[in-house]
Amino acid sequence: MPAAPVLRGLQTTAFAFAAACVLVTVIAVGGIYPGVGLGFDAAALVPLVVAAADLLLVTLLERQAPPPSAVDPVGAAHLLRTTALVRMAFAEAPTLVGFVLVFVLSDTVLPVVLGLLGSLVLFAVWWPGERLVAAVRRRIEPIGGGPALNEALR
Repeated sequence: MPAAPVLRGLQTTAFAFAAACVLVTVIAVGGIYPGVGLGFDAAALVPLVVAAADLLLVTLLERQAPPPSAVDPVGAAHLLRTTALVRMAFAEAPTLVGFVLVFVLSDTVLPVVLGLLGSLVLFAVWWPGERLVAAVRRRIEPIGGGPALNEALR
């Protein structure tokens, strides 16, 4: 089944976010610190901790009650887009934290590489597709927003 227009737009945006993470990593590894290895430092694990914290935080945020406007198609589409964009922003955070740590540690690019790994895993888990629709549906069905979401996805 082809994706709804709203999902296609969100998938394009998610792809751009993920590509930005890859670009930041390439710039750090090849441009800022070329020749620096992947030496281990305990601080290099911070981006993975950030990725795990992001997963937990977004899960908790999505358990909040949906806004009352989610019972109409415009409100349901807004909630769908907002949920996807919040997930994308949180998914990009491990790469950005890793990028900053590269400057702090300055003798290893491992933090940004691990940050990219964490970000890509989060993007894979939170990709705007059927799982996103199912998550939003679970959130708005108790207030009667299921039909509004169906209408928003047409």
